[in-house]
Amino acid sequence: MVRARSPSYPSMSLEDAIQRVHKIYQSDRLNPIDREAAAVLIGYKGSSGASDKSLAALSHYGLVERFSKGELRVTSLAVDILYPDPPEARAQALQEAFRSPDLFQKLADRFPDVPSTGALKGYLRREGFVESAINQVASSYLESCSYLKRESAYDDSSSSDVHVAESGAETVPEIASSPPNKRPNETQRISITSGERVLLSGLMSKTSNFRLLVDGPVTVKEIERLIAKLEMDKDILADDEREEFTAPDQNGRE
Repeated sequence: MVRARSPSYPSMSLEDAIQRVHKIYQSDRLNPIDREAAAVLIGYKGSSGASDKSLAALSHYGLVERFSKGELRVTSLAVDILYPDPPEARAQALQEAFRSPDLFQKLADRFPDVPSTGALKGYLRREGFVESAINQVASSYLESCSYLKRESAYDDSSSSDVHVAESGAETVPEIASSPPNKRPNETQRISITSGERVLLSGLMSKTSNFRLLVDGPVTVKEIERLIAKLEMDKDILADDEREEFTAPDQNGRE
């Protein structure tokens, strides 16, 4: 009989972990930071069992690493996800983070596609995991799989080469907004995807045009994401216009 055991696994989905590490990066970039300070940045009052569990999840995904006793720092893998350069590298970085936990690597190898909740829990029971851990493992893993699917990063075939029907145009993976002090390149493009539906726009500037390609029905969710994309472009254009009338010693102001 297989002895019940407690597996090492992230206590949250990859999407949740990325949101938390982004807060740390916005504050301290790649500098080392005290664990208690990091806990405060991700929403806790200070160091505690709950905050330690959350920071451990970020470590499981390879988003933070130990720097010294009581200190950690954001990894280059996290930066590749938050601000990919080139943008096509984001899907690969997401897949690397997803497979960083040993258990998730094993599950991904066993289940080529996203398993059902029942199949996943049944496998974990046969492997001898304690019942109290099974629900959390299943939740973290399946939510992470769903996130990768939405980001077109679940596997190689879904992370690239998506085509708009009868148009011959290719989309590129969705990218995060540019990091502070780093202006977007005019040749970058952003795609907003949901399943096989694609909304695509070029990153607008004074010298570039905007176009929208749609394949299949469009839902409110896609429209909301498109609006957010346009708001980002609006801010970029506004910054460019302000810089034209700004004194040289103030150029580059956030």
